This record gives sequence, C-alpha cells and structure tokens, in this order.
Amino acid sequence: MPEKIPRPTQPEEYRPLNLLNADFILLGRIIANRIVPWNNDLLRPSQHCGVQDNNILGAIFAIRDTIAEAELTHTPVCILSLDLKWVFDNIAHSYLLTMLESYGFSSKFRQRLMRMHSNATSTSK
Repeated sequence: MPEKIPRPTQPEEYRPLNLLNADFILLGRIIANRIVPWNNDLLRPSQHCGVQDNNILGAIFAIRDTIAEAELTHTPVCILSLDLKWVFDNIAHSYLLTMLESYGFSSKFRQRLMRMHSNATSTSK
C-alpha cells in the first residue's frame, strides 16, 4: 500500500480505495492465519516480510553489516533494492499457482485461492 500523503496534489499521490466483500476479507484472513505456522519453513531467513521475528530493522542491520564487512575485507559488494509496488496485481496467477504447487500446497487449497480471485473485478474513478 502506498504511503499516505497528507495533502495530495497529484493524482498519483492518492491511494487506491479497496472495497471488498466482508466474506472475502474474512476468508483471506483465515487462509493467511492458517499458513503462518509454515512461513518459517517455506520462506528464506533473509526474507523479512512474513517470517516470524524478522522486521524492517533486521533488514537494515543486515544491509549495514554487509557493507561493513565489504569495507573491512575490501570486497566488492552490490546492494540491490527492488520496488515491488503493485507486484501482486501484475503477476500471472498461473505462476503463483505453480509456485504454490512447488511448495507442496494441495490442489484443493490452490483451487480455493483461485476461486477467490477468478471473478474479482475492480474499477477506478
């Protein structure tokens, strides 16, 4: 979600308004909560979103430590920052399903997720 700007003056400074059916929101929350116990097994420890006990400070410290080590050892290092803004809206659902399958999620689970998104529509005004 984009950062809220107190007094937007340009169209791109406004945040989108999401209006979802309450049942849809509840189902999404239930699914997310059921996956949490496996997040630490499924995600890499270097990932800071979704991994228990990882947060933005840990990410900042990891970057700081990497730079310090590179300076001490005179080792070249490349720091890459990716802006994944709107990534879920632009990634193919077939790719997401393939990834879920590779992580061992059942076909029944994947089908339920796709039913949630198959007829979803949105408009901008």
